[in-house]
Amino acid sequence: MSRARKSNQEFYKTLYDWSLRECADQINHHLVVKWFVGYPVFAAGPDYTTLARFEAWLSEHHGRTFFDATLQQIDADLLTFY
Repeated sequence: MSRARKSNQEFYKTLYDWSLRECADQINHHLVVKWFVGYPVFAAGPDYTTLARFEAWLSEHHGRTFFDATLQQIDADLLTFY
C-alpha cells in the first residue's frame, strides 16, 4: 500500500472524526471515499488493523507533523475559499 493512500486514509479519518473501524468501513463501502483514498472500485479496502498500524507508525516517527500539515492545508484552503 502506498504512503499517499495511507495519508489520504488518515486525512479522511481526521477530517470526519471517524474511528479506525468506521474509516475502514467507509473506504470499503463508499465509492467516493474509496476513489479519493486511491483504491480501484473492485479492490478490497483496508482492515482497521492496517489503519491502526499506520497510525501507530505515524505517531511514532512523525509525531504531530502530519496533523499540523493537514491543518495548515485546511486553513490555506479556507482562506482561498472565503
